[in-house]
Amino acid sequence: MYHYYTLSITQTSLGSYFAEAPERLSKMQKEYLPPIIQAYEDKYQIKLLTTTSILPLKQQADTHTKLENILKSYDPLVLAALERATRTLKSVLLPLMMIEGHIDPEKCIHAANLEGIAQRQVWGDVEGDHDVEDVEIQRWMGAVGCVVHGVENIKAHN
Repeated sequence: MYHYYTLSITQTSLGSYFAEAPERLSKMQKEYLPPIIQAYEDKYQIKLLTTTSILPLKQQADTHTKLENILKSYDPLVLAALERATRTLKSVLLPLMMIEGHIDPEKCIHAANLEGIAQRQVWGDVEGDHDVEDVEIQRWMGAVGCVVHGVENIKAHN
């Protein structure tokens, strides 16, 4: 189940879309995402295609094969946590980089929410919506971190 969901979402959510407008969002994406994408490509030897088109971008077939092999290497509890993070952040790339220790949870959440941040800078917060959504994301990502850390500790002591 997890592999299907994750591999299907990789078609559009591996950090492959960069907005051309609004300028504020485009600038934030160019600042935050390339170093994360580069670290991912370096670590996993996977080349991610990027686009500015609104049409979905299909990643190369070997990208999916390599990603599936990465996922198969994880403990079932870590996979469950990774699925939750993927669903929460609408990204596979960011949670993978977080659980591997390449980005901290705050940066992971921030990178996943660049569009929302750009909109808030223009239109402001909607009280009772944006603030609640932020807490929900932090809660889920905190839970993911606890599961991953717990599994690592159990493995270290066995």
